[in-house]
Amino acid sequence: MQQKNPVADTRFEYVEDMDTVNWPSTVTSLSTLKPQISDAFIAKNETLPTYSITDMKPWAANYYRISPNIALPPRMVEVSFSSTSSMDPLIQIILLSATNDIIDIHRCDKSTYLKVVNFGSVKSMIVIVGSRTSPGDYSLTFREVANASDTMITRWNTIEGKEYEIDPHTGGWHYVSPDIMVDNDGDGLSDGVVYFNRDNDLKVRLRNKGNSTAQNIQVDFWYQKAAPGLESSEWIPVQDIRGLTQQITGQQLLPGDVKWFGVKWAPLDDGTHHEHWCVKVKVTVPDEINTDNKMILSNFGRVILNPDGNGVLRVIWRKRRHAWWSILPGYLEIPQELGRTSDIEMKYSLIEELPPVTKTAPVLLKIARPQNAKAREVIKESLPPGVKGENLITLIEFVGNRAIGGVSIEV
Repeated sequence: MQQKNPVADTRFEYVEDMDTVNWPSTVTSLSTLKPQISDAFIAKNETLPTYSITDMKPWAANYYRISPNIALPPRMVEVSFSSTSSMDPLIQIILLSATNDIIDIHRCDKSTYLKVVNFGSVKSMIVIVGSRTSPGDYSLTFREVANASDTMITRWNTIEGKEYEIDPHTGGWHYVSPDIMVDNDGDGLSDGVVYFNRDNDLKVRLRNKGNSTAQNIQVDFWYQKAAPGLESSEWIPVQDIRGLTQQITGQQLLPGDVKWFGVKWAPLDDGTHHEHWCVKVKVTVPDEINTDNKMILSNFGRVILNPDGNGVLRVIWRKRRHAWWSILPGYLEIPQELGRTSDIEMKYSLIEELPPVTKTAPVLLKIARPQNAKAREVIKESLPPGVKGENLITLIEFVGNRAIGGVSIEV
């Protein structure tokens, strides 16, 4: 039985090997893709023979399962991938436990990728190498590593300590990292409010997923006004009230350690009274192999509702050609001139758009909390301590049909 897709593209349908396919490529049927399926065991101090693939077909995928040698179990395993410049690859590394639960998933779409993973609780590692629109050649190597630290910070819309994002089809999407918060009262919970022109206690949580101590950890911070479309030229170093740029240096994490570190942050008011921010954090650790889990962005800001349940949301809107606002179902309806959304089960609804004072001022959206409204559930472990998913508003900006960014604000 073939399950039809409303889009005429059989990449996402069930098809038999000899069925004709219709995506743009030289592939005429699944049988021509000839996927490679490999199964191997890796032991302590071992490097497996390199897998070398030439002329991989468009939209093809090869599968590799690497399991630990029980007699000589590996400690850390390094995955090294390299492809020709003509190839458009996607590599995925799936770590499974003894009960076949997902420990973590790592993804990369670059032509080279180097990743080391801790095999301490791994029953098997599944590596999928896919070719997208462009074919090419690649090589893949697995090497046991005795010792390696792996300092990481969790990205937004991700469960703390994981490296794969939450499926937006099953839960509420948001632009908040669980590993950063402002905690001015020191109770270990996010305050939600960031004050102008005074020191706020900005804290980040780091963890070491490796099997050796991470040394000389450095953390740097920047911020800018929160907007669905961020500008690379507008990042401002995080500074305290004295104007001193904040940086964490010389820290260490033992294997398995999870710790919070803090700096002072006194954001400046540029006259627009825009109290919603995006903070960028970059972690640097000398000699660590993994570099893809050391940077995050996260939104800060809160809208205070009046006793009548109304509030005003300030949003920076950088108008682009063919761009419009949209919203995830269940969160916020926005002006018709900025976009169009469904009004089914809206968590918040638009009352009116208030004109900005100047052209450079944020767009002001007056919002209200309707009765008996429902919102998509947000996974608690993907938010900082103390933040409730039902209090988040998330707006998404699209160019064409592609989401290019968004902003989440606590209400």
